[in-house]
Amino acid sequence: MSLPLWIDDPAMRGFATLDTARARAAGLACRPLRDTLAAALAHEETRTDERAAGLSDAEEQAVRRAIDADPPRGE
Repeated sequence: MSLPLWIDDPAMRGFATLDTARARAAGLACRPLRDTLAAALAHEETRTDERAAGLSDAEEQAVRRAIDADPPRGE
């Protein structure tokens, strides 16, 4: 599974800071984070092509190996 959210289009990089009040007032319903994560994982487990943006599978595996080799230290 790729790291959080990768935006491939530089013009869209600020989209997460947009005000959604009008959309919510018009009835936008956000699904629970648990459902979003479950759908993302299901997609990752069945996809056969490389992602269009973000880390390649090989790059992500290298990052995960590095993290596993040097876990965070408790304070």
